[in-house]
Amino acid sequence: MAPDCAHEGGRRLLILDHTSSSSLLQTCMIGQRVSASSLGYLPTAETRVRDRCWYACASATLADMNLLIRPERPADPAAIESVTVAAFLHAPHTDHNEHCIVAALRSAQALSISLVAEVDAAVVGHIAVSPVSIAGDSAGWFGLGPVSVVPALQGKCIGSKLVRQALGMLKEQGASGCVVLGDPLYYTRFGFRNEACLVLPGVPPEYFMAMSFGPAVPAGVVSYHPAFTATH
Repeated sequence: MAPDCAHEGGRRLLILDHTSSSSLLQTCMIGQRVSASSLGYLPTAETRVRDRCWYACASATLADMNLLIRPERPADPAAIESVTVAAFLHAPHTDHNEHCIVAALRSAQALSISLVAEVDAAVVGHIAVSPVSIAGDSAGWFGLGPVSVVPALQGKCIGSKLVRQALGMLKEQGASGCVVLGDPLYYTRFGFRNEACLVLPGVPPEYFMAMSFGPAVPAGVVSYHPAFTATH
């Protein structure tokens, strides 16, 4: 499955377990178990080498598309679920519950940002942004993902466009910052960087990154929304 700019659909914006294929659960929220497949991407040496060939986005192909990035509408959830399921269908090391996470965030009214990508009026991509807490405090910080793009359109930078627009919206709304768990080789292009003062338990610190929209970065343990434990 060819991801968008090396990170799209299932394998690039959702975690792969970095220790073994059978150990997919990590304690990433206080008092809760969260699927390691639901937050970011931890590459292997093999995938890192292969991914380098995808970092040059196929931008020219976007000129041939009637691409629209817009907010989720009331009629979109079914299409978003279909896109999410398709994007992660053949992704290894995932519990295939990403669509459940998005639905649970929506039900909890915790989808701070929910954008879809349309091509010729068909929903082909989606990004979710939800609140996180730092040291038990909701300080205007948010977590990026899941992000999904239908397999046929992966590798065309649609995911990157979703990420950039979501980050722009967070800034416009006065958010304090955003965190993401994934490959630093990819996420630093958006402005994310490692912050030693922010900790996601059970995760190698080099893969957990933050982007502050203000002068300071808070310190403490980061917890994602409980919806990230959803399985149905």
